[in-house]
Amino acid sequence: MKLNRLPQTINIFTRTTKGKRREGNDIRDRNRNLLVTPLEEKAITALSSASIPWDHGAAMKCLIDLAGWKQLHQPFQARAQKRFRQVRAAITSMVNGSKKTTGTDILNYSPRYRSTITGRISEKGGNIQATWAGFRRAVLSGFMVENGGDLYNYDIVKSQCTNISVSTGFKPLQAFLKIKNSTHAQRLRTDEGTFKRLLYGTIFNGGKVQTAPAQDQFKVEQARDHGIYTIRVRKANPTGRSRKRTIHIRLHRPCSVLGSGSLTLTGTKNLAEDNADGPRRVRPLRGALPLGIHTCTGTKRLFCIKTSVDGKNVLRNLGMMPVPTPSSYADPDKQRKLNDLRVQISRKMRKADWHLFCHGLGMYFLPVTGALDILYEKIMAGAEIQKSGRNSGRSFIKNLLGRTLYLDIHPRTGKPFTPHTRKKTALAFDVQGKEAAIIHSITVRGKKYRFEPLLNLHDGLITRGPIPQACIDEVIEDLGIPFELIPKPL
Repeated sequence: MKLNRLPQTINIFTRTTKGKRREGNDIRDRNRNLLVTPLEEKAITALSSASIPWDHGAAMKCLIDLAGWKQLHQPFQARAQKRFRQVRAAITSMVNGSKKTTGTDILNYSPRYRSTITGRISEKGGNIQATWAGFRRAVLSGFMVENGGDLYNYDIVKSQCTNISVSTGFKPLQAFLKIKNSTHAQRLRTDEGTFKRLLYGTIFNGGKVQTAPAQDQFKVEQARDHGIYTIRVRKANPTGRSRKRTIHIRLHRPCSVLGSGSLTLTGTKNLAEDNADGPRRVRPLRGALPLGIHTCTGTKRLFCIKTSVDGKNVLRNLGMMPVPTPSSYADPDKQRKLNDLRVQISRKMRKADWHLFCHGLGMYFLPVTGALDILYEKIMAGAEIQKSGRNSGRSFIKNLLGRTLYLDIHPRTGKPFTPHTRKKTALAFDVQGKEAAIIHSITVRGKKYRFEPLLNLHDGLITRGPIPQACIDEVIEDLGIPFELIPKPL
């Protein structure tokens, strides 16, 4: 099936009389050497005009839950700290961008977008787009209250895999995609989340299967079998040649509320006199009423969450102060048991034949890697040579959105491509470009089909009002890419 090309790109930058570069409009690209397509410009304009009410009280509660403040013996989520940082940055950006208050806990903010290399558009500051579904569900509850629940969350079904399947027509991949993710996970003897990480890691790594998600899952299971719920995995010497993975295990540490309510911290305060771990001293916090001062599970830091008197700048003054390790966790017997457990898990990891496991994964994902090889050959066959201008003589490719990728230098790092990095960059450039073209094409048709696009989610869209099937059919006919857009719960 032949894909229709979208219009050529336009330069959003103009020249002043003094020869200095200035911006032609409010749309700013991440890389100033890149071009923004007309479709991206229209999509950003349509989304930037939206005003979204969000519940900052629910966002704060979500942040506290993510930080690991849970009861003793509850399993600790390994990804909670990463999500905590994402949510903290998102709330801070949303508070700074909010214009007015529509209720006690409801703020209004207008999303601001920037274009990326592949043609996707991303919210500045991350905001709701950079977080996960649980946070979106929490903060957009205010929107549902204000608007009677007229909120729809649309998602492209298996967008990357479907685009690869349509572009290549590879029948083994089509059969692979018909199998449910739960069935794949059962066959690989893992959970569904690990299978999805393996699948998409293979796609965006240029067809090279990664065993890291499976190894991490193995370590987590081994630790939980011994009653340890907090686990962190990192690479030893990540900048050198060694790629040996090491394991760091901590005991699950319960949370404790050290301060609350009307306590005003104007200087160094001696808190938690009745705490079993003894008193702790924190840095002075000025001009704020703390909602609570808590100890985060699994870390040696103390998080102070507080709000200003007007209740608007919720997270602008959120701080992290180091907390001394309690003496009870320096018990030699406990440390000796932990060290023995680390050695035991490391021995099990060495006995496991990960090379054989990697070979098995490579055979299982052969339909995916085979389709990626075919797609890469098609992409490189369409490469062109720049004939004029400052990039004369450089080979480049274009994706469906009209974006340009030069094949000699990486656009972000500025370093020459290796064969593998060129392959995975070109594949992501093509697949994400098609995904962005679909979402942007739906976004710009909002007025025509009487729905309001609110948030771009890369492979989905949150709207006010339903998207009619006629709009989807028109986009399919215009782009020549069959896809399925389904509504999902927030």
